[in-house]
Amino acid sequence: MSEIGWNGRSLQIWKDGQKIAAVREKTVTHTREPIDVTTDDSNGDRTLLPAPALRAIDVSVSGVATEDNFQAFLQHWKDDQFLDVQVRNPDGSAESAQEGFFLGNIEFQGSYNDAVVFTAQLMSSGPCQIEPGS
Repeated sequence: MSEIGWNGRSLQIWKDGQKIAAVREKTVTHTREPIDVTTDDSNGDRTLLPAPALRAIDVSVSGVATEDNFQAFLQHWKDDQFLDVQVRNPDGSAESAQEGFFLGNIEFQGSYNDAVVFTAQLMSSGPCQIEPGS
């Protein structure tokens, strides 16, 4: 992944091999929560295990989708289903989760010319995959 970043318009959300949303802005948080095994015998020094207790990817996006694709997002939110999507970066790398993403929040503005401006929060469930790009 680029250390500088990318133009937000080149980030995309894909489902079943098709682009369903163009992302204007994206924030991705890769979380690794440590396991603290510090005891009274540690002389005041924190002791952590090298393997994390939790790994997760949280994605906050704002973007534009067609009305139909936005309705598909909204239906996942209503049906309490995981969203099986990939977030693709301009270098070709893709971020996904084995069980999919929990659609936490979704906000939208009215549609214009069959396009909906939206923001959404996606939280990974299951093991996370980050496929390298080209």
